Amino acid sequence: MALALLKESGLPIAAPSANKFGHVSPTKAEHVYNDFNKDSEVLIIDGGSCSFGIESTVVKITDSELIIFRKGGISLQNLQ
Repeated sequence: MALALLKESGLPIAAPSANKFGHVSPTKAEHVYNDFNKDSEVLIIDGGSCSFGIESTVVKITDSELIIFRKGGISLQNLQ
């Protein structure tokens, strides 16, 4: 679903976890709605439930190294 959204939009999209700072990562659209229901500008695309709720792995890749800024669902071993 995410790839289809990227292709359709034709724009770069930054997509952090769909939760407010300090809140648990959501695994269902309902969790996102409950976290943001007072924000009228939020649109939720429900692609179904996630199998796990863990933050994104954030990395920097250079010519000589791979730096993990935040551990998440993809391990260092999988990245290598």
